[in-house]
Amino acid sequence: MQLLRTQPQYDEKTIKECCANLNRQTQHYIFIQNQYIQYEAWADHLIECAKILRTAGYRKKIYVFILTSTPEKSGMDRPTYNVLGKIGESERMAVEHAEAVNKAMRGEGPPPITPDAMAKQGIHVVMGSLWTCAREACCIYDYEEIYIHAKVAIVDDAAFTLGSANINLRSMAIDSELNILSQAQDVAYALLVSDNYLGR
Repeated sequence: MQLLRTQPQYDEKTIKECCANLNRQTQHYIFIQNQYIQYEAWADHLIECAKILRTAGYRKKIYVFILTSTPEKSGMDRPTYNVLGKIGESERMAVEHAEAVNKAMRGEGPPPITPDAMAKQGIHVVMGSLWTCAREACCIYDYEEIYIHAKVAIVDDAAFTLGSANINLRSMAIDSELNILSQAQDVAYALLVSDNYLGR
């Protein structure tokens, strides 16, 4: 196990380096459960890593599983959308997606990337949130979103990172954060499949 930090006082960004290395190592899947998915550089790098693999002849599908919460403040919508727009999940944020489509139709920017376009790059994204409901739900009020505060990423049942860092600029470069990185495969697998961990 290795300790990783973001510590701006000492210009230490080993959590950011870890996220980049996990992208490079992904050959089958990466699972991310995080409070915020708001770091565009992460999405750009993931796509670039998949492109390098395909250029080298790798043709297996890469799956990106993301569990995150609905942004709790309106100011968080745009950074979240900017990442979703890069990975083909822009339609999950209807207002921002409609704005991007309208701008593209006016020639003011590119259209949002589609899931089909991502699939052509070898990347298949599955994104969601967690909800609870009554045993026999009768109305919308019987459903409630489970707020995700976890910060974990698992790659190919082979390595994982867990700690305080979100997938956003603050956690990668500005705030003080602490994560662990481990290649304990049994723990990585247990984290992925544990019903208790996923909050069910």
